Amino acid sequence: MLPHQGRDSFPKKLPNTISNTSCWLLIKSALKTLQITPNDIDCLCSTRGPGMGAPLQVAVVAVFAVWVLSQLWKRLIVAVKHCVAHIDTGRVVTGADDPVVLYVSGGNTQMTAYSKGRYRIFGETVDIAIGNCLDRFVRVLTLSYDPNPEYNIE
Repeated sequence: MLPHQGRDSFPKKLPNTISNTSCWLLIKSALKTLQITPNDIDCLCSTRGPGMGAPLQVAVVAVFAVWVLSQLWKRLIVAVKHCVAHIDTGRVVTGADDPVVLYVSGGNTQMTAYSKGRYRIFGETVDIAIGNCLDRFVRVLTLSYDPNPEYNIE
């Protein structure tokens, strides 16, 4: 997906529906669901990119909420690279210690490995990323994005 396609496909009303109030309600709900309090949280994280401009504009409100919480709860904000967040989520879910990963997400496709506390990139695409290709394929076939596009392709 090219940046202008992301902008044009992004719901026009969404930036107006995301507000400080909805962020606080989401955070309150998450704390309740997880049965934790702010005292159980060590730090707050926010992506530092990369990403596409239009969707990230909506996230500005959420980032502001994270900043406010960091001040209220006296917690550090840790900037997380978008790609690493996806890969680390997979590591946590699978319990893998040193995985070799084909990372496919939106505009990024990389073959990486985790070793000695760092990710090593062995290769990446320089044309259309596999994630964008799959997303576009799902849109063309008008498949559902629930629970995720790749699941419905399978």
